[in-house]
Amino acid sequence: IEHTLVVLLEDAIDNVEETELVLIPNPVNASGTLYVEAEFTVDEREGMLVEVFNSIGQRVYVDAPSVYPVEINGLSERGVYVVRIITGEGSIYQGKVVVK
Repeated sequence: IEHTLVVLLEDAIDNVEETELVLIPNPVNASGTLYVEAEFTVDEREGMLVEVFNSIGQRVYVDAPSVYPVEINGLSERGVYVVRIITGEGSIYQGKVVVK
């Protein structure tokens, strides 16, 4: 038995709702602390995942935060990064930050 699944990328992208994140400070100094300016409900915090991707799409940071507001540390290389938060309810928040 063989099954074929076809997913149209346009449909998959259209069904994902992203909310823009406010990241401060932006730009941030290398190895500085970056804060996410957002309030999350208890349900959103449960199972939350924070990811940071570099300019070529490599995930360079991942964390399940336990401190709020969300803090991101350890971005030591200069460049532009994408920060993505997936809440416990499945909402996606995304923003860009410049590390100088």
